[in-house]
Amino acid sequence: MGVKHTIFKGAMYTAGAMVLGAIIGPTAKKTVRPMIVGAIGRAMMVSKEAKALLLMSREEWEDVVAEARYIKENQGLPASSTDSVVVGETSSMTDRKASGID
Repeated sequence: MGVKHTIFKGAMYTAGAMVLGAIIGPTAKKTVRPMIVGAIGRAMMVSKEAKALLLMSREEWEDVVAEARYIKENQGLPASSTDSVVVGETSSMTDRKASGID
């Protein structure tokens, strides 16, 4: 009798879930679907903005690298230019230090 009782109990839970789903389903669909659509739309927008930011950062980095290569090739800077140029100083400040003015 225990097995029949368990099967009957499972069937009742299944039937109850189906009835409850049929009653609540349309209401839940009207409520939940707009929330899901909005969340996906926001996620797509964030993804698009992140891609644009990454692209801008990449372009900026490529510009810096290209400028450094140009300076190295045309002005004869050493391979490690950090020894001869202090970050934040202009070339006139570096020239004054080299000539002993400053």
